[in-house]
Amino acid sequence: MEALPNIRRSLPAAQLWVAGGDHPKARGYLQDCAARYRDVPGVHFLGYVAEEYVAGLFRRASVAVLPYNSSAGSSGVVHLACEHQVPIVAADIPDLRELAEFENLHVAFFPANDPQALASELLRVLVDDSIGKSLTEHNLRSVSKLTLREIVADYLRTFAHTASRGLSSHDRIQTENTHSEVAASGL
Repeated sequence: MEALPNIRRSLPAAQLWVAGGDHPKARGYLQDCAARYRDVPGVHFLGYVAEEYVAGLFRRASVAVLPYNSSAGSSGVVHLACEHQVPIVAADIPDLRELAEFENLHVAFFPANDPQALASELLRVLVDDSIGKSLTEHNLRSVSKLTLREIVADYLRTFAHTASRGLSSHDRIQTENTHSEVAASGL
C-alpha cells in the first residue's frame, strides 16, 4: 500500500486488490489496514475470496505481489499465480527464495520491508511486458512438470524419512515396504 502512490505516478490507473483473510496469529490486521488505507486511491480490500472466484481474480491481475516480511512455509499464492500465468513480485525472504529455487520458479524479488524497492520492481514488471511474459512462461513450464504422481511420491518419501528417524529398524522396513506398495499401486 505504501508503494502504490509511487506506482500510480507512472501508471495512474494502477489498482491494488488485497485478497484473503487474516493469519490466525494476526487477527484484525487486514481490517486495521483497510481502515488505515481507506483514503488511498486505488486500494481495494476484497476479504476472503471463495474458491469459485479465485481463478477469475487471477485472470484479471497483472501481477501477484507477496510483500511478506515472514512466512510459515510454502505459499499457495505462488502456485496459483503460476497456474494462472501471473508474474510474481515477492519479498526476498528465505521461505520464498527457497520455494523459488526448489521448484525452479522465476520470481522478481525485492528487499523485504522496502516500499521503494517494491515500487521499482513492480514498475519494471508492469511496464516491460517481456519481463512479465518471461516470468509467467517459465513458471508455467516449471509447474507443469509437477505431476500428481511426483507430488504424492515426494510426500511419501518425506513422511517415510521423517517417520524413520524415530522408529526401530523393523518399523523402518515396514514403512519402506508400505511406501513401495503405494508407489507400485500407480500413485
